[in-house]
Amino acid sequence: MREIKFRALKGKHSKESGWRFWKIYEDAPPYVIRETIGQFTGLKDAKGADIFEGDILERPNHRKRVVEWFKDAFILSPIGYSQTDGPYRLHSFLSDGKAEIIGNVYENPELLGMRPEINADETNESDPKPLTDKEGVEIKK
Repeated sequence: MREIKFRALKGKHSKESGWRFWKIYEDAPPYVIRETIGQFTGLKDAKGADIFEGDILERPNHRKRVVEWFKDAFILSPIGYSQTDGPYRLHSFLSDGKAEIIGNVYENPELLGMRPEINADETNESDPKPLTDKEGVEIKK
């Protein structure tokens, strides 16, 4: 039986940045960004890292995909539009043991094709604008 656990990014009232983790029988910790809560899939990537909802996976010769919960299963949705490349069941995508987590939708929006915050090189500003969460708190890498 898989371990049921969750993670979420720490919110602006937390003393440190990063992720908080908890198990199903524990209350969600205070000061997390609710929109970033993701459940553990029970599976690991090629390097042995736990895979959570919102993670972005990639394997050789395949497009990047986002882990999502759909109906009654974890699936991998393709990033970008393609009529011939639909979602995969997570188990199928991991079957060859080569898929790796390369980021997540909250900390790495650039992997989704979304433009990250403008940096100093593009604007001639002396300091780049920090990447922030939905509450306006800077996300540290």
